[in-house]
Amino acid sequence: MSGKAPDRFRLRVVTSKSLLIETDADEAQIPTIDGLIGVFPNHQPLIVALGRGTLSYRQAAYEERFEIDGGYAEISPDSVLVFTESAATGE
Repeated sequence: MSGKAPDRFRLRVVTSKSLLIETDADEAQIPTIDGLIGVFPNHQPLIVALGRGTLSYRQAAYEERFEIDGGYAEISPDSVLVFTESAATGE
């Protein structure tokens, strides 16, 4: 058996109205009520309260940003699930 860590994790961002994004990501920056945290594959399990700010994620050279307004995130070694009341693209 290989104990190799995953290269990416599954990122889902859900608002009260829809599934905004579902994709694989290399890393994410998530605004919590205590500050910005970086998430990479094989992250320790964690549940955090979100603040207002910019959530970004990266896939190789591609990066996307969203402005979110609170909520919470459930982080596991192979996935990140973000629940927020509202989100808009940061462009």
